[in-house]
Amino acid sequence: FFLQLFPSLLAMATCAGWSVTTTPAPLRHIASEAQRNAVAETTSNAALPEMLFATAELKIQHGETNATLTFCAQDALKEWARENAKAPDVPIAAKWQESRRGTAAFDEAKPPRVYDWTFTTPYAGTLEGGTFQATSSKKINREMLLARDPILFYDEVELYSSELDDTGAVNCSVKVRVMPRCWYVLCRLWLRVDGALVRLRESRIFCSADDPKTVVRETTWHEGTPETLAKAGAPSDVRGGASSPYGDADATAQALGAVAPAAVVKHIVESAEL
Repeated sequence: FFLQLFPSLLAMATCAGWSVTTTPAPLRHIASEAQRNAVAETTSNAALPEMLFATAELKIQHGETNATLTFCAQDALKEWARENAKAPDVPIAAKWQESRRGTAAFDEAKPPRVYDWTFTTPYAGTLEGGTFQATSSKKINREMLLARDPILFYDEVELYSSELDDTGAVNCSVKVRVMPRCWYVLCRLWLRVDGALVRLRESRIFCSADDPKTVVRETTWHEGTPETLAKAGAPSDVRGGASSPYGDADATAQALGAVAPAAVVKHIVESAEL
């Protein structure tokens, strides 16, 4: 929506009949109260991440078919609300719920609303003009991705993040890279609940000029507690800090990738034919 209002401000590239656009970095500001209220209404939940970037958006559109793949915070949080997952049953959960007392999300006259306070979403983009279906015949061309082709465009768009009231951290973001022969997206949800849980949900989306009407999506979810991580041979010290193996999303990806598939709880490859 934002990109439609301000087309002259777009950061943009093209590849294989696709246009790739993102909201420019200076305009990806933290959501205003009105914007937060709008997202709260669509998710039916007033409790939202404190760092919400309502104007941030990545849009990839196929010129011939008008098929569109979009990534934005509102859709990511819609998926979080729709999944309505059970919140992790960890000791600090009660502390987090108590910290909500006195906020707009807490009503003294009613029992506390139970919801996933980690903001873990299954979001992997919103596709219009096509449908992703499981496939065993399509895959991401990693040789093409690793080739030393020039990078025509690169951007990283943060959708939302939270420090979970100092009990950990969560971040949802999307990276895009455009080369002469293909484009590639990494949509990532990273979560760390200190001393209790780590999650990494990654969706890689790929399209090449060799087959521009086929989009391939590979989704992998990693998850572990200190106990299960230790059994898998991964670091079990789930905490923050610059030296922590789970201090940020990239460090977590490296730590969990080293022991895969031990910490993998879901893996699926899908494709959409336009």
